[in-house]
Amino acid sequence: MKAILLESFGGPDRLQLKEIANPQPGAGQVSIDVAFAGVGFVDTLIRAGRFDFVPLPITPGIEVSGRIRALGPGVTGFTVGQPVAALLTDFTRAGLGGYAEIALAQAALTVPLPPGMDLAIAAATVVNGATAIMATEAMPQGVTVAISGASGGLGRSLIIAARAAGAARIVAISSKSDLEKELQLLGASEVVSPVQFAVAEVNLDFAFDTVGGELRLSMLRALKAGGQLMVLGNASGSDSRISADEIWLRNISVAGLSTGGLSHLAPERIAAAAWRALDIVRSDIAKPTILPLARAEEAHHRLESGLGGKIVLAV
Repeated sequence: MKAILLESFGGPDRLQLKEIANPQPGAGQVSIDVAFAGVGFVDTLIRAGRFDFVPLPITPGIEVSGRIRALGPGVTGFTVGQPVAALLTDFTRAGLGGYAEIALAQAALTVPLPPGMDLAIAAATVVNGATAIMATEAMPQGVTVAISGASGGLGRSLIIAARAAGAARIVAISSKSDLEKELQLLGASEVVSPVQFAVAEVNLDFAFDTVGGELRLSMLRALKAGGQLMVLGNASGSDSRISADEIWLRNISVAGLSTGGLSHLAPERIAAAAWRALDIVRSDIAKPTILPLARAEEAHHRLESGLGGKIVLAV
């Protein structure tokens, strides 16, 4: 089969289209004839070697849509040819592999799709949407929230999920002022730059951070007593030191949520969130930019240059 292979960490030029052997599903797995593979910012971090748990060579890609090709031993509830979306996020058992004609997925992280659902949008929604649903599922209605990296794929999904959960005020933090109206249409009450947010007087109930660095500290300091900062990513690559004394003296909390880290611990929870996301989030997700598989390098260049919108690879 054709697949994008990463044999050494580095820039987007390390993504090479090659012929490799067809994978066969093992126990608890399904193989999928991939129609579309989502391209996310985390893929660029994996490609650059930011995660030491990823052994080379690999085929990147953690979200796909397509049709069931074959069932591994012990798998029930699916049929060959059935349309599905899958999260390839269980890195302890055959994670990654989405940028290929055939992908392996854990059956527990594979979600059936209704007939006629747009497969490109399914691939663009499943991981970010599931993460956003899990991040906001315990949030009470009527709260004020802030979301960093709001113009990115996860940020957009968080806006939609927070709106669906009943947030009264959603402060979207984005450096892309040209996307203000687009983010407001998704549900943002207001859109501010990181600099504007740092000096704004906002009393937050919840802060969802995908960026890290100084912005994470600004969000922490904007929390009211009893508020929570949820860390969902570190797109800036800059970690921040959070004072434990500040947390207990101000009666605030800090939590982390990693879909990859949960995938082998709570696959049922993730699959349920993905199903909800495909119902709630995808209805407001704009049609993604579609590039052929052979242009994976271009897709990574676009993401790293800060171009907005979701990209999927047509396989």
